[in-house]
Amino acid sequence: MTILIVRSWFLLLLWDLVSRTFGFKGTRFCLRKSVSSPHSPSSFTSAGIVQAVKTASVLYFKDVWCLQRSIVTTYLLRRHGFPGELVIGATFMPQVTHAWVEIDGTVVNDKPYVIHRYQVLERY
Repeated sequence: MTILIVRSWFLLLLWDLVSRTFGFKGTRFCLRKSVSSPHSPSSFTSAGIVQAVKTASVLYFKDVWCLQRSIVTTYLLRRHGFPGELVIGATFMPQVTHAWVEIDGTVVNDKPYVIHRYQVLERY
């Protein structure tokens, strides 16, 4: 599990650099290129991956926002054979955006009610 936390921390840093250098367009491009690995399932569970990213987020040197956390979670889930899907949603009154990760329509890195609170704008 420790190796997964360390990997998560470095991926948070990588996505920070990608988003600063290439903006959200670069982030979207990278996400669309990452697909679930077809090889044998990982020894990690989806819940273990989500927890590792949460722990790495706490240890990160600055605040980690929902989009960054969800991008890293989606990437790691896919690398370990899970069909993670990044979802971006919004409310319009007041205007608030939020990102979370789903596997087969089930929210895995946030509260289950986010699917009812936000209107889905994009799925990756």
